[in-house]
Amino acid sequence: MITRAQKEEMVRDMAAILKDTPSALFVDYRGVNTARLRTLRKKLQDTGGTLRVIRKTLFQRALQDAGIAEKPASDLFEGQLGVVSGFSDPVAAAKALTAFRKELEAAQGSEMAFAVRGGFLDGRFLTAADAKTLAEIPSRPELFAKLAGSFAAPLRGLVTVLSGPHRGLAQVLKARSEKLG
Repeated sequence: MITRAQKEEMVRDMAAILKDTPSALFVDYRGVNTARLRTLRKKLQDTGGTLRVIRKTLFQRALQDAGIAEKPASDLFEGQLGVVSGFSDPVAAAKALTAFRKELEAAQGSEMAFAVRGGFLDGRFLTAADAKTLAEIPSRPELFAKLAGSFAAPLRGLVTVLSGPHRGLAQVLKARSEKLG
């Protein structure tokens, strides 16, 4: 049984997370055993995040203590509430949660209830659909690679155009030398 002091400590910690962290994701972890939760925590640590389990009533108090006036969607409070925070890249964390869900679906089938219920990004709440969209965004390295490719493509075309006359001259000279020689 959790004492009142422990509950107050949990509320203070969660309020500090909500104030200090620009983003967090909320998950419903029903149907996930302890071993799989450890696996999820390990995957989240790889992205720089942590998973904290908190009671819904304590989370609501933490929202009030953090001074967040906006109310989250009501489906956030369905099931067991886990808060994923502390990551530098919200897209990577959302992708990790989506990948974990797919692994669970493959292992457990349709009876699995794990779901990303929403999130908190730059001072506003995200719905489950917003969190899913966040997971579909290309990661930062992928975006940089696409940007570099966008810069390289015109340069490659320019090189091809500029080398065309030289190549043509070389082919004419080669054909002429073969004809004479």
